Amino acid sequence: MSKAVQAVSSWRPILTLVLLAGLPGVHAMSPRPATGEIPVPTGWRVEQRIDGDLDGDGRDDRVLALVHSAGGNAPQASADEPSDQRALLALRQGPRGWRIIAFAPGILPCTSCTGPMGGGGPEDYAVLIEDGSLSLSWMQGAREMEEVTLTFAYDPKQDALRLVHEESLSVDRVSGREHVVDKDWRTGQRPHPRIEALSAEQFPSAP
Repeated sequence: MSKAVQAVSSWRPILTLVLLAGLPGVHAMSPRPATGEIPVPTGWRVEQRIDGDLDGDGRDDRVLALVHSAGGNAPQASADEPSDQRALLALRQGPRGWRIIAFAPGILPCTSCTGPMGGGGPEDYAVLIEDGSLSLSWMQGAREMEEVTLTFAYDPKQDALRLVHEESLSVDRVSGREHVVDKDWRTGQRPHPRIEALSAEQFPSAP
Protein backbone atom coordinates (compact mmCIF):
# COMPACT_ATOMS: atom_id res chain seq x y z
CA MET A 1 0.00 0.00 0.00
CA SER A 2 1.30 3.47 -0.86
CA LYS A 3 1.97 5.84 2.02
CA ALA A 4 -1.25 7.58 3.04
CA VAL A 5 -1.62 11.32 2.74
CA GLN A 6 -2.70 12.23 6.28
CA ALA A 7 -5.15 14.27 6.92
CA VAL A 8 -18.13 26.16 17.22
CA SER A 9 -20.98 27.01 17.95
CA SER A 10 -22.18 27.48 21.54
CA TRP A 11 -24.50 24.45 21.39
CA ARG A 12 -21.80 22.08 20.10
CA PRO A 13 -20.68 20.68 23.52
CA ILE A 14 -24.29 19.95 24.53
CA LEU A 15 -25.14 18.33 21.18
CA THR A 16 -21.98 16.22 21.28
CA LEU A 17 -22.84 14.90 24.74
CA VAL A 18 -26.43 14.12 23.75
CA LEU A 19 -25.40 12.27 20.61
CA LEU A 20 -22.72 10.25 22.39
CA ALA A 21 -25.02 9.36 25.27
CA GLY A 22 -27.39 7.72 22.82
CA LEU A 23 -24.78 5.32 21.45
CA PRO A 24 -24.34 1.79 22.84
CA GLY A 25 -21.63 1.59 25.46
CA VAL A 26 -21.24 5.36 25.85
CA HIS A 27 -22.00 6.73 29.29
CA ALA A 28 -21.44 10.20 30.75
CA MET A 29 -18.72 11.32 28.36
CA SER A 30 -18.05 15.01 28.93
CA PRO A 31 -17.52 17.01 25.73
CA ARG A 32 -14.80 19.00 27.50
CA PRO A 33 -12.85 16.70 29.84
CA ALA A 34 -10.22 18.11 32.16
CA THR A 35 -6.65 18.51 30.90
CA GLY A 36 -4.89 15.16 30.82
CA GLU A 37 -8.13 13.17 31.07
CA ILE A 38 -8.88 11.18 27.92
CA PRO A 39 -12.41 9.71 28.08
CA VAL A 40 -12.97 6.23 26.68
CA PRO A 41 -16.58 5.05 26.33
CA THR A 42 -17.62 2.22 28.59
CA GLY A 43 -17.24 -1.14 26.85
CA TRP A 44 -14.44 0.01 24.55
CA ARG A 45 -10.66 -0.21 24.83
CA VAL A 46 -7.90 1.74 23.10
CA GLU A 47 -6.22 -0.15 20.25
CA GLN A 48 -4.17 2.73 18.82
CA ARG A 49 -3.37 6.28 19.97
CA ILE A 50 -2.19 8.96 17.57
CA ASP A 51 -1.19 12.51 18.52
CA GLY A 52 -0.82 15.42 16.10
CA ASP A 53 -2.10 18.88 15.28
CA LEU A 54 -5.46 18.69 13.48
CA ASP A 55 -6.66 22.29 13.79
CA GLY A 56 -3.46 24.25 13.16
CA ASP A 57 -3.17 25.82 16.62
CA GLY A 58 0.22 24.27 17.37
CA ARG A 59 -1.11 21.89 20.04
CA ASP A 60 -1.15 18.11 19.68
CA ASP A 61 -4.68 16.81 19.32
CA ARG A 62 -5.47 13.13 19.82
CA VAL A 63 -7.18 10.34 17.90
CA LEU A 64 -8.01 7.02 19.55
CA ALA A 65 -8.83 3.86 17.59
CA LEU A 66 -11.16 1.83 19.81
CA VAL A 67 -12.40 -1.75 19.71
CA HIS A 68 -15.26 -3.31 21.69
CA SER A 69 -13.98 -4.90 24.89
CA ALA A 70 -14.57 -8.64 25.18
CA GLY A 71 -16.01 -10.19 28.34
CA GLY A 72 -16.08 -8.51 31.73
CA ASN A 73 -18.72 -5.83 32.19
CA ALA A 74 -18.62 -4.58 28.62
CA PRO A 75 -22.15 -3.98 27.29
CA GLN A 76 -23.42 -6.27 24.55
CA ALA A 77 -23.41 -4.75 21.09
CA SER A 78 -26.67 -4.56 19.17
CA ALA A 79 -27.32 -6.65 16.07
CA ASP A 80 -26.13 -3.88 13.76
CA GLU A 81 -23.10 -3.09 15.93
CA PRO A 82 -21.13 -6.35 16.35
CA SER A 83 -18.90 -7.03 19.33
CA ASP A 84 -15.83 -6.84 17.09
CA GLN A 85 -16.74 -3.34 15.95
CA ARG A 86 -14.15 -0.57 15.91
CA ALA A 87 -14.67 3.15 16.44
CA LEU A 88 -12.66 6.32 16.19
CA LEU A 89 -12.65 9.00 18.89
CA ALA A 90 -11.08 12.36 18.00
CA LEU A 91 -10.28 15.06 20.57
CA ARG A 92 -9.01 18.58 20.08
CA GLN A 93 -6.73 20.10 22.71
CA GLY A 94 -7.45 23.66 23.76
CA PRO A 95 -6.42 25.97 26.61
CA ARG A 96 -9.07 24.43 28.91
CA GLY A 97 -8.39 20.79 28.08
CA TRP A 98 -9.67 18.20 25.62
CA ARG A 99 -12.79 18.61 23.49
CA ILE A 100 -14.50 15.74 21.65
CA ILE A 101 -14.93 16.57 17.98
CA ALA A 102 -15.88 13.13 16.64
CA PHE A 103 -17.04 9.72 17.80
CA ALA A 104 -17.42 7.49 14.74
CA PRO A 105 -18.33 3.82 15.26
CA GLY A 106 -17.78 1.85 12.07
CA ILE A 107 -15.41 4.18 10.23
CA LEU A 108 -12.68 1.60 10.84
CA PRO A 109 -13.30 -1.98 9.63
CA CYS A 110 -14.32 -4.45 12.33
CA THR A 111 -11.86 -7.16 13.32
CA SER A 112 -13.60 -9.81 11.19
CA CYS A 113 -14.70 -7.64 8.26
CA THR A 114 -11.61 -7.42 6.06
CA GLY A 115 -11.27 -11.04 4.93
CA PRO A 116 -8.00 -12.94 4.56
CA MET A 117 -6.26 -9.95 2.97
CA GLY A 118 -7.00 -7.73 5.97
CA GLY A 119 -5.99 -9.88 8.90
CA GLY A 120 -8.12 -7.98 11.41
CA GLY A 121 -5.42 -7.08 13.94
CA PRO A 122 -4.43 -3.56 15.06
CA GLU A 123 -1.36 -3.78 12.82
CA ASP A 124 -3.57 -4.26 9.75
CA TYR A 125 -4.86 -0.70 9.53
CA ALA A 126 -3.20 2.69 9.87
CA VAL A 127 -4.34 5.91 11.53
CA LEU A 128 -2.04 8.85 10.78
CA ILE A 129 -1.97 12.60 11.37
CA GLU A 130 0.23 14.60 9.03
CA ASP A 131 0.12 18.18 7.75
CA GLY A 132 -3.11 18.85 9.63
CA SER A 133 -5.02 15.93 8.09
CA LEU A 134 -6.22 12.61 9.47
CA SER A 135 -5.74 9.54 7.28
CA LEU A 136 -7.25 6.07 7.70
CA SER A 137 -5.91 3.16 5.62
CA TRP A 138 -6.62 -0.57 5.45
CA MET A 139 -6.56 -3.59 3.16
CA GLN A 140 -9.47 -5.99 2.66
CA GLY A 141 -10.80 -8.76 0.46
CA ALA A 142 -9.98 -12.27 -0.70
CA ARG A 143 -9.82 -12.93 -4.44
CA GLU A 144 -10.39 -9.23 -5.00
CA MET A 145 -7.90 -7.28 -2.90
CA GLU A 146 -8.79 -3.72 -1.99
CA GLU A 147 -6.59 -0.99 -0.53
CA VAL A 148 -8.47 2.00 0.88
CA THR A 149 -7.20 5.35 2.15
CA LEU A 150 -9.55 8.06 3.46
CA THR A 151 -8.32 11.54 4.35
CA PHE A 152 -10.20 13.91 6.68
CA ALA A 153 -9.65 17.58 7.46
CA TYR A 154 -10.78 19.69 10.40
CA ASP A 155 -13.72 22.03 9.72
CA PRO A 156 -13.41 24.97 12.16
CA LYS A 157 -16.92 26.28 11.40
CA GLN A 158 -18.55 23.04 12.58
CA ASP A 159 -15.76 21.85 14.91
CA ALA A 160 -15.81 18.58 12.99
CA LEU A 161 -13.81 16.24 10.76
CA ARG A 162 -14.92 15.99 7.13
CA LEU A 163 -13.92 13.63 4.32
CA VAL A 164 -11.74 15.45 1.78
CA HIS A 165 -10.14 12.64 -0.25
CA GLU A 166 -10.65 8.96 -1.04
CA GLU A 167 -8.09 6.77 -2.74
CA SER A 168 -8.54 3.06 -3.39
CA LEU A 169 -7.13 0.29 -5.56
CA SER A 170 -9.05 -2.91 -6.28
CA VAL A 171 -7.23 -5.85 -7.90
CA ASP A 172 -8.69 -9.17 -8.99
CA ARG A 173 -5.83 -11.48 -8.05
CA VAL A 174 -6.87 -14.11 -10.61
CA SER A 175 -7.58 -12.01 -13.71
CA GLY A 176 -5.30 -9.12 -12.81
CA ARG A 177 -8.08 -6.62 -13.47
CA GLU A 178 -7.55 -3.33 -11.60
CA HIS A 179 -9.90 -0.52 -10.63
CA VAL A 180 -8.77 2.79 -9.15
CA VAL A 181 -10.87 5.35 -7.27
CA ASP A 182 -9.36 8.80 -6.69
CA LYS A 183 -11.92 11.32 -5.43
CA ASP A 184 -11.56 14.83 -4.10
CA TRP A 185 -14.68 15.21 -1.96
CA ARG A 186 -14.29 19.00 -1.78
CA THR A 187 -14.97 19.63 -5.47
CA GLY A 188 -18.06 19.65 -7.65
CA GLN A 189 -21.50 18.75 -6.34
CA ARG A 190 -20.33 15.79 -4.27
CA PRO A 191 -21.33 15.94 -0.57
CA HIS A 192 -18.61 16.72 1.94
CA PRO A 193 -19.65 14.31 4.73
CA ARG A 194 -18.66 14.35 8.38
CA ILE A 195 -16.76 11.34 9.65
CA GLU A 196 -19.66 10.24 11.90
CA ALA A 197 -21.89 9.77 8.83
CA LEU A 198 -19.55 7.25 7.20
CA SER A 199 -18.82 3.53 7.52
CA ALA A 200 -15.86 1.48 6.33
CA GLU A 201 -18.37 -0.74 4.51
CA GLN A 202 -19.12 2.12 2.09
CA PHE A 203 -15.62 2.01 0.62
CA PRO A 204 -14.36 1.73 -2.03
CA SER A 205 -17.23 3.91 -3.23
CA ALA A 206 -18.65 4.02 -6.74
CA PRO A 207 -16.78 6.23 -9.22
